[in-house]
Amino acid sequence: MHNKSLVEKTGKSSLSKAVDVGINVKDHFDWDNHLEVLDKVLEEVDELKEAIQEKTKEDVFDEMGDVLFTLAQLARHLNFSPDNTLEFAIKKHELRHDKMLELIKNDKKVYTTMSLGELDPYWIKSKKMTALNVQSLLKNYFKL
Repeated sequence: MHNKSLVEKTGKSSLSKAVDVGINVKDHFDWDNHLEVLDKVLEEVDELKEAIQEKTKEDVFDEMGDVLFTLAQLARHLNFSPDNTLEFAIKKHELRHDKMLELIKNDKKVYTTMSLGELDPYWIKSKKMTALNVQSLLKNYFKL
């Protein structure tokens, strides 16, 4: 039996649904400002670290959900869509990764045989080379 995801049930992503939950309780159960939410994010990350080190896979899953939920609340407090923020991060990563692969190919190396240490300088260079594209992409998100 297939359980429908939130997106299938509501047409919204889980991040958007998390924002809705925060909006629905903001008059009675919410942080006063984004710095308080950030403190909560850091607390949740600490709990996730502890779960990864000492607990079950289910506990890690639970704590990861708390981190994501709290990050969605931080986005809400900063007046950002968590979906747009994540979408931007994905596109930024793809731009940088594609440039890194191009640089590696130009040096006649094979990406899949390289260690993280060998890839790191290419990643750093790709970040510098795509900075203008990333800034342009970022400006498009602020037009939304």
